[in-house]
Amino acid sequence: EFFKRARSKCTKADGIIVKKVIEDAIVPMIQLTVYGVEIDLLFGWIISSLSRDLNILNIPESSLRRMDQQSLISINGYRDGATILRVIPNLDNFRAATRGIILFAKRKGIYSNKFGFLGGIGWSILMAVICQKNPKASVAILLYKFFRYYTNWNWGIPVVLSLSTRVTYKINEVRDVLPIISPSKPHKNIARNATNSTKAIMLQHFEEAANSIANGNWDIWEPDNFFMRYKSYLIITAESISRMSFNRWADWIESRLVGLLVGFENLSEGVIAHLSNQRYYSTDSGFDYNCCWYIGFAINLPEGSSKIDFMAVVDEYENNLKSRFQFYEETMYVRFNHKKRSRLGDIVVFTDQTDNIEDDQGFEESTNEHTISFKSSQTTSFYHEDGSLAK
Repeated sequence: EFFKRARSKCTKADGIIVKKVIEDAIVPMIQLTVYGVEIDLLFGWIISSLSRDLNILNIPESSLRRMDQQSLISINGYRDGATILRVIPNLDNFRAATRGIILFAKRKGIYSNKFGFLGGIGWSILMAVICQKNPKASVAILLYKFFRYYTNWNWGIPVVLSLSTRVTYKINEVRDVLPIISPSKPHKNIARNATNSTKAIMLQHFEEAANSIANGNWDIWEPDNFFMRYKSYLIITAESISRMSFNRWADWIESRLVGLLVGFENLSEGVIAHLSNQRYYSTDSGFDYNCCWYIGFAINLPEGSSKIDFMAVVDEYENNLKSRFQFYEETMYVRFNHKKRSRLGDIVVFTDQTDNIEDDQGFEESTNEHTISFKSSQTTSFYHEDGSLAK
């Protein structure tokens, strides 16, 4: 009922565009743009007698315990942000430094929780800790301290804000690769989606930035070229015949991509699987409704290893996509292709096909790309002998 009424009111209001309504996600929300500003309108149930002037920071613990997990996550986004602002010694410097870090993360392609990196609250907590430890530091010093501190941090220890009450959190050694603990109860790791690969990629960027600043070079916001980092890439393409089924299918695939990274990592400690943090159009798809994601690989096998076959991971991932998706239809397709960097062709950034878009999206089909399909039994030799992927 909330989503129906909220969507109706938003679509009638001036300056508001409803991009997407997500009712069955871990965090139910309506994605909006309000006069060009992107906003996520979250929803959560509170089972209690509450007044209109409710302070969400002071919800009784008895009410919190009665809330479902989705609602807790929804309201704790606000609660975490408000708690951070209460414990920062210099808000102006914190805000300026956090804007700098978020810009850095977006330029380097390491911004987005759903792709295994960090979202806004994660970057904010990391910077807030630096501000607490350096209350009189300038913005420039805070930025340098940030990169150096987290490059050298022992990530077996959780990052926790200094609060008036003690924060307790028991680390799960398997899941908590990058433990960054939320300041609001119930305390949780807000970087639970991070993998060994995404952690290594972020720390590499931190170290490069710290060294650059130490050498007097502040050109740390230069965009990173993801498509020049690796010798070859796995391309995951989602396709369907209608916009509605495509949007559902693509969202479902995207929500499971971190699991695919973990599957690749489990094959060997020497595998780094780097997922691009946005969607792209597939230039060789025959469907009007399509998008794709790229995974670049860096391989450093232990001595004596000679071959890795990724087919089992890909097959299991595809089977799980279809069997566990309650809205799956035979007209929903997913393709996996392995291409060398030189064969990638044009890279076209995806534009959301929202409820406000009526026209179909067209593509110019590329006919001269050489593709190695993961699905063909004749081309599954995705392995290496010298630390690089097979050509």
